[in-house]
Amino acid sequence: MKCSRFTITLSSIIIILISYIIYNIIYIIRTNPPPENMPKFSCQKVNYTFPMEDFVKVDDNTLIAGGANTEDMLNFNPNKKRDKGTLVLFDIRNKQLKNLELKNFPKNLHFYPHGMELYKNKYIYVINHGFNSIDGERFEIFEIVKEKNEVKYLNYIRSIKLPEEFHTATNGLAVAGEDDIFFTKCFPVHLPAIDKSNFFNKIYFYSVTIFNFIFNLKLSNLYHYKNGIITKVKDSQSTFNNGAAYDPVKRLIFLVHTIDNNIRVFKYEENGEIKFIRDIYLGYKIDNVIFDEKQEF
Repeated sequence: MKCSRFTITLSSIIIILISYIIYNIIYIIRTNPPPENMPKFSCQKVNYTFPMEDFVKVDDNTLIAGGANTEDMLNFNPNKKRDKGTLVLFDIRNKQLKNLELKNFPKNLHFYPHGMELYKNKYIYVINHGFNSIDGERFEIFEIVKEKNEVKYLNYIRSIKLPEEFHTATNGLAVAGEDDIFFTKCFPVHLPAIDKSNFFNKIYFYSVTIFNFIFNLKLSNLYHYKNGIITKVKDSQSTFNNGAAYDPVKRLIFLVHTIDNNIRVFKYEENGEIKFIRDIYLGYKIDNVIFDEKQEF
């Protein structure tokens, strides 16, 4: 049986397309074992009510972590009663976790913390997925209040509400100044607020997100918020931008490219220019990154 030129061409295109998808899937899931010279740590799992997404190191004995009920976050029923997420204090010495009081945080707002970063060792900036239109996607700013050098509670200072295009899509942030923040948009498009969500915009969100992954389209970017103005950072695109951190001394931005198994480094010049410096290839996937000011590792 003879095949037409059209059939041969179509079959070739399908084979190439399938091969390309398989290649990208392998690229996405590939990973190497950690390098032999990587410091060895003794790790212990500490269970809590919510899974923790990110943390900051306040001092040698204290971490503050944030998390929320993942099942609650992924339930798009607008009538569902939702628990607020939480920020917790972790004492490294006795391996104890306890909820931190968020004093003066607006009671009518949801709180689903994601990425977070310490600023001037006194303030914590936290990404909050509000999910409803009234909440929106926000940066929540808290002051760390201590007594006798021990963290007692967090005092809510203010919020920075992001435009709708970032709703549910932001992930990590790096704080360079009080109103000078770098943050990642991990998904190529945003998921509308629960009260605006419908079948079609959900399908659009998931379709574009899946296509971005299987075709490695690199539609995820780093953004810069400064004094109310948001701009996209050049050369930051990847398939999935994740955590970020900032070195205030050398003015370096560290950006996690999870799928590409690397950390991208930028220099934030005094004149405001942001320059790509290099990629640090790890060979394995990471989620968040924390800059150690003591540079002990």
